Amino acid sequence: RKTRDKIGLAEALNKLGLTYCDIGYDLRAMDYFEQSLVICEDNADLYGQAVCLQHLGNVFKMQKDNHLAIEFFERCLGVRTKVGDKRGIADCHDSLGLVYYDLGSYGRSVQHYSRSLDFRVDLGDLSSES
Repeated sequence: RKTRDKIGLAEALNKLGLTYCDIGYDLRAMDYFEQSLVICEDNADLYGQAVCLQHLGNVFKMQKDNHLAIEFFERCLGVRTKVGDKRGIADCHDSLGLVYYDLGSYGRSVQHYSRSLDFRVDLGDLSSES
């Protein structure tokens, strides 16, 4: 029960982070995402960790801190790979493709978009292929 309560707290912190992100308070959002990440790590909640890492990568991407965005998206990719979350893996490759595109590293961008497409085709996720 105690672990479940902490996971619920982590989810609430993530929701607060998303809300602050939506209204442009990136630093406050990052604080909530980081708090949530610590709780998820302490409770071995790999799915929650992946969600937090993805959110943090998105914030860094919005702030144009592409190198930190890559770091967090790659960490997220590692967690999603560990748990076998193919849709999440595809999303990470999409995020990495976008960051590398913004950096002008078009070859790496194409590699990540291609990997994402492979996972989406494998999943039959035709709505995300475009």
